[in-house]
Amino acid sequence: MKFFKQFFLILVIIFWTPGLYASDKDLERFINDNTMFFQKSSAKTIKPIIDGLRQIDSPNLEDFLLNWKQKRIWWRKSDGLIVQAIAYNKENYELFTVITKQSLGKFSKKEIKQIKPNSGVRALISSALINFQLFDNDPLVRSATIENLARDPKE
Repeated sequence: MKFFKQFFLILVIIFWTPGLYASDKDLERFINDNTMFFQKSSAKTIKPIIDGLRQIDSPNLEDFLLNWKQKRIWWRKSDGLIVQAIAYNKENYELFTVITKQSLGKFSKKEIKQIKPNSGVRALISSALINFQLFDNDPLVRSATIENLARDPKE
């Protein structure tokens, strides 16, 4: 019986882990194939992109959406690559791939531009986050999500 448990565990590791990795690669590829929509987004143009993101089964999708909504996503001017940036000092940033968090090195602030979604885009991102937040382990996050859903939009 112990042999079968170990065998099953090995099968799960072999077949499940590459699936997670592939989904992250799919997410990163989708984001970087659609850089112009992230760079110059509007509530009218971004809806198909958000719908496309929802179709990708990645454990990092929620994190990406939160970072995008909170204006923590940047793009590299030389090639349009969507990245995350951490200030190294006032003039230099260390860049990381947006999903896999691999370091891309240090770049000057002049070489990158912050993505700042407007309120309409942030509202659409928030609606995409609802599915994650309703089932969050934190009861405060679930409660706040329900309150936001119940809020009258005219308030």
